[in-house]
Amino acid sequence: MAIHKINKDIVVDVGADFSKVFKIKVAGTDTGRDITGWTFVGKIKTSFSGTVIETLNCTIVDASNGEFKIALTDSQTAALTTTNEATKRTALMGVYTVDSTDNSGNVQRVLEGRAYLARTTI
Repeated sequence: MAIHKINKDIVVDVGADFSKVFKIKVAGTDTGRDITGWTFVGKIKTSFSGTVIETLNCTIVDASNGEFKIALTDSQTAALTTTNEATKRTALMGVYTVDSTDNSGNVQRVLEGRAYLARTTI
């Protein structure tokens, strides 16, 4: 059964815990896809084919309704940087992707977008 890929940008605050819950839906509907037994791998990268900056912690929140969470600890976010961090309060860090593996071993991209880094001071 096809699913609807989510395209959503995220903003990560330096030195703070980050988490966001997403819902995988059956393509063409608002119905959550049962993701019981699925696994997820998430990464922040310099570009879609670029170097991995950080690995996202991915967990299932509500399997029967298709909900999963991506997260970073405060230690992980404290180590993040951008090339133009001195000039902007919020700067593009790169992109992020989350791929799922279902119970049959099928791998597909379920989530992607730009990843921004926010600082409380500049």
